[in-house]
This record gives sequence, structure tokens and C-alpha cells, in this order.
Amino acid sequence: SSSHRGAEKTYYDYEFCDLFAPLVKDASSMSLAGSGHRPEHIALGKKTPEEVREQIFGFYVDILKWLRPREVISGLARWFDLWLAWAAVESDTKLIGACPYPQQARQWSEDDQTEWKAIVDFHAEVHMVSPTFWEKDGDNALHARNRWMVDRCTHLTSFWQGTKGGTAHANDYAVARGKPRLVINTLNGWTT
Repeated sequence: SSSHRGAEKTYYDYEFCDLFAPLVKDASSMSLAGSGHRPEHIALGKKTPEEVREQIFGFYVDILKWLRPREVISGLARWFDLWLAWAAVESDTKLIGACPYPQQARQWSEDDQTEWKAIVDFHAEVHMVSPTFWEKDGDNALHARNRWMVDRCTHLTSFWQGTKGGTAHANDYAVARGKPRLVINTLNGWTT
């Protein structure tokens, strides 16, 4: 089998087109939503956070350039959601930011806040899913955001290692709604 990024960037040992193509009937009408782990929920193995970011970001830039979907929907959370958002920007794909509540980035590091603000202010069409929820209602707002994303999308992709939490909720909801999925797991490759 082959790698989509070439020998110098090899990470996945599968041809992504062969796995993803059967899920896509007409990519020009595709709305691809993404949900994924935040750093505290990721088992990196021997990879550094920077290596994981580069690999996942590069993978999605490639997929988006290949598919040319109508839009990408990002939940705007730290790590995966922002990586997917930047991949949409890099591939010149329309970006919808599904913000769970106005204070989403308030307690993040300064670097994460800066990255979030750049996406929200300059690159995304932002939909505020729960404009009245504050941090005390955060879980409800996050689940409402996940449901909004899955209800709007035609396909869901996720960076999920099978643990409980918001990404599991998004995947379970996508299965219940009959949405095709491509799940990335840094340790085990991907599944559809």
C-alpha cells in the first residue's frame, strides 16, 4: 500500500482515496464536519504533539484538496478542530465555525486563544450554537454544538481514539443519523 504524503511524511499506510471515495457520491455537495480530541484526551504514543499536528493537518489538507467539498464545519475546539479549520483555510475550502458559546476560548492558553481568534475573526463563517450558555453549562453547549454540526453535515470525520466524551458523542450521533464517517486514530490508522 502507499502513503498519501510521500516517503518523507509517511504516517498512514493506507491509500486514503480508496477508503474515503466510497463514502462520497458527489464531493461538490459534501459538507464535511469534524470532531476530535483536545490534547488532554490524546494518547500520543511515541509521537510529539507537533508531529501529530503536522501529520493530521497535512492529511486533511490533502483530503480537502482532493475532495473539494462545498464546506468544512469545525467545532473550533483546541487541537483537532482548529487543525481541521486551518486545513480548510489552506485548501481554500469554505469554513463554517460552529462555536458552542461566546466564551469558548476564554480559559485557554494565550497561544490557543490567538489561533482561535484568527480563525473566528478572519476565516470562518461563525454560527453561535448556544449564544446564552456560559462555562457552567459548557457540556450542554458542547453537545448542542456537536448535534448542530452532525445535523448540518453530509459526512463526519473525527480524530478519535475510542474514549468517552464529546467526540464519542458526535460519532454516536452521526451513526444514529446515518451519516458516513471517517475516523482517524493516531495509533491505529483509520476506519470508516
